[in-house]
Amino acid sequence: MQESEKNRAKELELRQRNFCIGVIGSMASGKTTLIGILAARWGDVDLIRERPEENPFLRDYYMSDPKKWAFHSQVWYGNDKISLMTKPRNCYLTLVDPTLEMDKIYEYTNYLLGNITKEEHKLYLDLCDTLCEVKKYKKPDVIVSTNAPVDILIEHCKKRGRDYESKVDPDYLKILVRNVDQWVKENENKFNIINVDSSRWNFVDMELDQNLVVKDIERQVKALWYKKYDKLGVENMQDLPFFLRWPGFSPDSLPFQGLRKIP
Repeated sequence: MQESEKNRAKELELRQRNFCIGVIGSMASGKTTLIGILAARWGDVDLIRERPEENPFLRDYYMSDPKKWAFHSQVWYGNDKISLMTKPRNCYLTLVDPTLEMDKIYEYTNYLLGNITKEEHKLYLDLCDTLCEVKKYKKPDVIVSTNAPVDILIEHCKKRGRDYESKVDPDYLKILVRNVDQWVKENENKFNIINVDSSRWNFVDMELDQNLVVKDIERQVKALWYKKYDKLGVENMQDLPFFLRWPGFSPDSLPFQGLRKIP
């Protein structure tokens, strides 16, 4: 088989076997840090991250007039996320921070707060549904939900030092946390959801908690991977991330040597 044919065959296999892991959770709940840790540990993954610096409406939403800019900002995020998630994948694993489902929770929270009108809310959902259908959007195979109480979220916002988050309304965070919890309860039979309590530890500073959380995620992802792909034959195991290489392999058998965070 010529090299070009081998590459096409590998690309086809990757498209057939791509496994998507997304994260949801309130702002400052540890989503980005956790996804960065997983990406650094697993190596060859497609990493899809939110791009707040590209959103032309976000700063005005936080710093100026949320009622004027909330709809614009959420439509931008929804369109960007669907576009990024429907591009051809180059790896077996895709990590998404956050998922489209979280974008919808942000939009719904703004709707409840009166920043988005009933008509805009309906239009937003219709636009997302149309884009998902046209671009053949597929929901994540696994969703990791990071959870923390509002007082800790406010503390995290202050530590991050983003000027547009310095004026975040605690009531907004309370409603957002409640809406994330409600989404998880309503969708636990529709999605594979892994709940992570991020109030008990600090991903960046506490290596032991990193170990426990990450290995638990790896165990659950591995079980779901082989449940999804066990009928597609035996792949070249060396091409897979280390914790997926053999059905009987356990991440607990590896020594834990610490994790680093992707900037």
